[in-house]
Amino acid sequence: MASIRLRDLAAALGLDISTVSRALRDDPRVLPATRDLVRSEADRMGYRPNATARALALGRSSTVWFLIPGMQNPVEREPAWHAGLRLLECGYDLLVVQHYNREDVYRRLLDHLATGAADGALVIPCAGSDGVREGELAQVGLPLVFLDRHVEGVSIPV
Repeated sequence: MASIRLRDLAAALGLDISTVSRALRDDPRVLPATRDLVRSEADRMGYRPNATARALALGRSSTVWFLIPGMQNPVEREPAWHAGLRLLECGYDLLVVQHYNREDVYRRLLDHLATGAADGALVIPCAGSDGVREGELAQVGLPLVFLDRHVEGVSIPV
């Protein structure tokens, strides 16, 4: 089933896309009756906001990665649990991402982070990391915190 887009919802209601968007965001410029109508129709049609488009518009994803070798070790699991709860209080979701202590996977995931996939990351680095990609991420201002180990030549908090 194809997802319902904002323009589909606007067409069904005979409203401008910007009005529908504002109504869904509780913009005070939209009359309460219009807001209620838009929400009702959005529910009926099964409209769900596009998270990627929203992140692009806001300039943030509201997610933080917990990049770890794996989930089998309590040293890796426990901090994820506690960090996730704390981040939730701050309006962020924590995504646990595993690199399996494989350098190729670890590098690919760091490259993915560089595209704006998350607003920051808690990282248990791959054992063989040379620190180049982590340093590049730190230079562009992506908040990173290392857990459990330091990567030589990279000034990121541990």
